[in-house]
Amino acid sequence: MSAWQNTHLNPYKTVRCYWNLPTLETLRQQLAPEPLNTGREITLPRFGIVTDDIEAPHAILDSQDRMRLVVGQEFCHWLYRGQTRDWPTCTPGLSRLPTPGSKILELARTIAFEDVVDSHPFVIKARQVTLLGSPLFVDPTGVAQHYGLCTDMLDLTCNFMVASFFATCEFNVESARYEPVSATAEPGVIYRSSWLHMGFTGEPSGYGSLEIVGWQPLPRPEEQRAFAVRLKRHHDFRQHPCAERFLFRQDREVSQRIYETFEGGNSLFPKDAVAELAEEAKQIKAFTRPQVERAWLRLEDWLGHTVHDSDRSLAEKEAGITEVLTCPLSWAGKDINYSDAYLATKLETLLKNIRFRLVAPHST
Repeated sequence: MSAWQNTHLNPYKTVRCYWNLPTLETLRQQLAPEPLNTGREITLPRFGIVTDDIEAPHAILDSQDRMRLVVGQEFCHWLYRGQTRDWPTCTPGLSRLPTPGSKILELARTIAFEDVVDSHPFVIKARQVTLLGSPLFVDPTGVAQHYGLCTDMLDLTCNFMVASFFATCEFNVESARYEPVSATAEPGVIYRSSWLHMGFTGEPSGYGSLEIVGWQPLPRPEEQRAFAVRLKRHHDFRQHPCAERFLFRQDREVSQRIYETFEGGNSLFPKDAVAELAEEAKQIKAFTRPQVERAWLRLEDWLGHTVHDSDRSLAEKEAGITEVLTCPLSWAGKDINYSDAYLATKLETLLKNIRFRLVAPHST
């Protein structure tokens, strides 16, 4: 095993000799991600399908007959995840919360956010669309994940450069912005996994299920070429049978270049009314009883068992959750364009850019 593909090594032992690791630029050359947007034709081995490397919304029917829009290359082989350091575990936000109270509070916040997202005028417009007889899939949980709310999802992307941003730029809480990491930082990590080996969207593989988040009516998932893997309570992506882990040495010049490529993160995290709403959602503790009950159902599904009423009450008390008739979260005061003409034009632009792969039955 080479020094840079140390998938099964203790990361803390690796850190002590990290100068032997490649920079991210060298690692990129070694992993050789496919070039994008050159227009070249690609014939998929074994399948005989001819495709290309153009990034666009590509329609794909999921197992529940909903049309999802993959954003990026039509048939990407690899999915990536970038982190500025190699944590001992790689788990979604829900797994990182320490207590039942913190978990139920954050899930209630997520559900409250999703409820308001569902009332966004462009989300309502998108839900009315059918493509080849199938409804266009809108994923409020995928939107919540990409706006920083708590879910059981772990972000993946089909774009190596997007993963590189998250591997070399770290969010500074005090300045509330991303910053390139220094050359003296701990080694970063790139995870790589095969889409085909992880299974199809929404179908559990025994170790979580792969989700196409892709295009959504709200911008962040599309910009980040979003995929996700949903992981249950005891699942750790670091131990996922389909995940490879590659460490690299941080380099300030490389980090700065990637930082500038994504405009300091602004192109991946465009400022909009949804981002403002998400920040408000992260602070609230007042919810309707149905929202709290839905949060418990989501938590029980993730845990794999029911939670007794007495334990529920203790957790809600610990979290400081209060019950209200109307959740305080709303679009009131947010800068939203409700114009039907504007929304129709925006939707028409999307529909014109969707690429379909049609299959005709073989005639005898």
